[in-house]
Amino acid sequence: QYAALSSYIRETRRLRHDFRQHLRVLGGLAAQGDMAALTEYLMEVGGAERDEVRFIFANPSLNALAGYYDTMARERGVKLEWSVSMPAELNISDVELCVLLGNLVENAVDGALTLPEGKRSAKVICRMSGDLLCIIVENGYDGQMRRKKDGFASTKHAGESYGLESVKATVDRYHGSLTVDAEEGIFRVNLLMNLSCDMESG
Repeated sequence: QYAALSSYIRETRRLRHDFRQHLRVLGGLAAQGDMAALTEYLMEVGGAERDEVRFIFANPSLNALAGYYDTMARERGVKLEWSVSMPAELNISDVELCVLLGNLVENAVDGALTLPEGKRSAKVICRMSGDLLCIIVENGYDGQMRRKKDGFASTKHAGESYGLESVKATVDRYHGSLTVDAEEGIFRVNLLMNLSCDMESG
C-alpha cells in the first residue's frame, strides 16, 4: 500500500509539473487569438490525461490516499462514493488517520469485489462535529461472513481481520466507539472518536 501510494503521489507531482507547461502553451495560443489551435490542444491534452486527480479531502495526505483507492476502485468496477466534511488540520496524526481510513476503505473495496460486476459499490462518510470525528464505511458483499465472538473474521483468508484489528486499536487509543454490522447484503463499520481526548488518561 505504501509503495502504491508513493507512486500515486509521484505521478500527481509529475502531472502538476507538466500542467505548467500546458498552461504556457495555452496562454500563448490565447494571446495569439488562435482559437482553432487552442481548442485542438485542449482536446489533445484532455485525451492524453485520462486519470483525473480528484479533490476529496482538504488534508493532502488523506486526499492522496483517497485518490489512490478511488482509482483502484474504478479499475476494479467498484462504484466508490465519498461524502466528506473535514478540515485540513485535525488533532490526530496524518499517519494514524491514513492507516485507519486506508484499512477501512481497502476492506470495503475487497468486500464489494465479492459481488458480480455492475453490483459492486462502497461508500465512505467522514464528518467532524466539534472535536468528534465520525467515519462510516459500508459496502455491498455476497453475504458470506464468518462471525467471531468479538467481531468479524476476514473474508479474504482463513484468519483474523487484521485491518479491523488495527482500526479498533486506534479507536481504543482515543477512547472511542467502533461498531461493525453486516445485514441484508451490507457490511458497515461505524466509528466515533473524540480527538480532544487525552490518550494517556482513561
